[in-house]
Amino acid sequence: YAAGKILHEVMAVNYGRHFRRVTIVRPHNVYGTDMGGEHVIPQFVSRMRSLLSHPTDPIPFTIQGTGLQTRSFVYVDDFIDGVMIVLDRAEHLGIYHIGTLEEVRIETVARLVAEHYGRPIKIVPGPPADGGTNRRCPDITKIMRNGMIQELVRTAGTGTSVVVDRCQVCGASDLESVLFLGYLPPVNQMRPIGQRPHEQPAYPAELLRCRTCQLVQLGLIVDPGILFPPEYPYTSGTTKILRENFAELQRESTALLGLEGTELVVDVGSNDGTLLENFRAAGHPVCGVEPTLMANLANERGVRTIMSFFGPAAAARVVRECGVAQIVTATNVFAHIEGVHEIVDSVVAMMAPDGVFITESHYLMALIETLQYDTIYHEHLRHYSLESIAYLLGMHGLEVVHAKRIPTHGGSIRVYAARRGARTVQPTVQALITEERGAGPLDGRLQQFRRRVAQSKLALHALLRDPVAKGARIFGVGAPSRASTLINYVGLDREILSCVVEVKGSYKVGKYMPGTLIPVVDEARLFEDQPEYALLLSWHIADELMPKLTARGFRGAYIVPLPEPRIVEG
Repeated sequence: YAAGKILHEVMAVNYGRHFRRVTIVRPHNVYGTDMGGEHVIPQFVSRMRSLLSHPTDPIPFTIQGTGLQTRSFVYVDDFIDGVMIVLDRAEHLGIYHIGTLEEVRIETVARLVAEHYGRPIKIVPGPPADGGTNRRCPDITKIMRNGMIQELVRTAGTGTSVVVDRCQVCGASDLESVLFLGYLPPVNQMRPIGQRPHEQPAYPAELLRCRTCQLVQLGLIVDPGILFPPEYPYTSGTTKILRENFAELQRESTALLGLEGTELVVDVGSNDGTLLENFRAAGHPVCGVEPTLMANLANERGVRTIMSFFGPAAAARVVRECGVAQIVTATNVFAHIEGVHEIVDSVVAMMAPDGVFITESHYLMALIETLQYDTIYHEHLRHYSLESIAYLLGMHGLEVVHAKRIPTHGGSIRVYAARRGARTVQPTVQALITEERGAGPLDGRLQQFRRRVAQSKLALHALLRDPVAKGARIFGVGAPSRASTLINYVGLDREILSCVVEVKGSYKVGKYMPGTLIPVVDEARLFEDQPEYALLLSWHIADELMPKLTARGFRGAYIVPLPEPRIVEG
């Protein structure tokens, strides 16, 4: 079988060297209708149908090996779409693997087939297949590197971009435009330095307020396959503030909920597993759900992680393989996922009767108070107040039992929720709601916010333009996602901002900031070139950054862009 494949590829390559364009496509575990019965999925279907007359449950179901071996399956329609994309973009004599990075246990496949027929089965391990392997997962690095993976993800059914004409939570059509920042590129789509400018998507960034439930939300939901491709670069473990926050969350939840160290903890959007490592260190069994390649990193570190977008299927898999959870966490992700009601239902489906859902999101009040318009980008679909998130959770039988402000990302909110009556509601909940209401009507505050944003844009542009006109140089410091919004909304280019410096080893070094020709370079340039000014793009931690940069040898002045543009002498 393998020799036949090799022979055909050798023939194709030699043909391509002499005649015309040749591309080699290698399929990986394709399944679908009219598939030959020798393959695992149709084989399981056929055998299950033949066993339906078995008189008792569970039905013994023999498989090859232990069932713990994994495969990565791709549906035939998605495979064909992938072939068409590769043929359109492929290099001559290129070899491309088409498949998915999500690995599924063979025993799980058998159980899913059995569930379809409504009969439980008992897995009976059998002799392993001749030449079988414990793991088979395609290397799709080439299609990711060449930008093909985004189209493959879209064709895999992760959704399309949708204009929001009804509230994402309550469904009301009475939506008020709060702020329009123009058309912004995806914050992590960065082109290599030196690559000629070419077409790049940009999407409207409009903030809306629902007059019915007061949810503040983005006016366009962009295909998650565009915003969160498998190679999505964000890594929570590299940020000290987040590591400290996750450690504190574990300590707080243990004390508040009386955890014993044996309860299952599930993290939705678990990234590299940094949060779960804190619970695992305390003895808890853990499981993460993560759609990007960070899932592989987490698994390598010993944090069990399912590589999948989160939804009913992923939740069912968690319960099936790990059991129900005492704690389900979703940090810096609960505002990111479309179809929020399906998400909450899926969270509830994983929770034990007295289980708790802990979520952290950017806090609407902090956004308004400190003018954080740079946190408005397409990954952030909703900006929660405590009242709006309580309204959402209440629609699913949950009540908020504890809430607090936390400093991450310039101001976030941490919320604990449980089934009604399952847990004691802490005084912190009413205290924070009282604080929100005491700040005044939300519509008036948002109108003032819009005016302040426009004034800040003009003031910042003038503050940067004047020294540049006199010959000064300005370097940006840090390239967080929020920097893309600020740079594109204010209208900065490389004539104003010479470059942006990033920590050594960052994937962003050697690329342009999204939507611009502003290069991202190693932070060593800041100390070597000594520009007159450093624009702090991670301005929410400016007080921490400035003394560190000065101590490392930077001799210029600092520009803090928000909430009020200002110059701080070094």
